[in-house]
Amino acid sequence: DSSKAARVWAVLDVLAITLAVALFIVETIPDIKKDIESEEPNDRKMAFFVTETICIIFFTVELIARFVCCPDKVVFMRTAMNWIDFVTILPYYIQFAAENDEG
Repeated sequence: DSSKAARVWAVLDVLAITLAVALFIVETIPDIKKDIESEEPNDRKMAFFVTETICIIFFTVELIARFVCCPDKVVFMRTAMNWIDFVTILPYYIQFAAENDEG
């Protein structure tokens, strides 16, 4: 049995994953891809950026919370799924830092 909070978190997790996957798929549609890769600001580009950022923040908070709550940090660090989660969110931060470093 899980607490109500745990069930709510699980539902939010599934929704965030579904949204992130849907976003990834929709970004491949040529008209949308053209808008989000445009150098010019536009509403579609901003909507995709905000949605992706919210998902990444959610996944980051979840990973940090799992690390903090894990009683054995060594086991946590040796678990492949935790590394997959880390490697999945890392490119967003690298790209964000690179784009903001350019000015």
